Amino acid sequence: MQAKFEMTDGRKALTAILADFPSDSAFWNEAQNRFQFVDRLLMECLGWEHPFVEVERFDDAGGRADYLLGKPVKAALEAKREAVHFSFLPANKASSVRKLRPLVAACKNLEAAVLQVLNYCTLHGAQIAIVCNGPQLARPIRESAAFGPD
Repeated sequence: MQAKFEMTDGRKALTAILADFPSDSAFWNEAQNRFQFVDRLLMECLGWEHPFVEVERFDDAGGRADYLLGKPVKAALEAKREAVHFSFLPANKASSVRKLRPLVAACKNLEAAVLQVLNYCTLHGAQIAIVCNGPQLARPIRESAAFGPD
């Protein structure tokens, strides 16, 4: 599967989405955050298409993955409402790259979300874990890991 557009187009789309983010977004519940932001991020910015995005998939351990990306699964994304703030995580700065371990150690919300999504990765065979609460997005960056459709 190839992305429908270039990375620069995806960045422009993300900039537009963030610029239009309403001031009351912190009061959105998780479902509203997913509908207003995460779905748009995946489709409009990263080029994922509906057949390759599965939502609310239950597993044998009693969990429910918010998003599984790819067939076979390449990534798992755990979405939170924006009010579940990830302390010390840069927001709205595409160039901000930070090591995950100190961020997780400093923020219980981020730690809980990371542990949750890592479980989904293990159960579904995903190599990439993503947590998102709206404008804050975290994923490990590796040379060999791509985020977006092939």
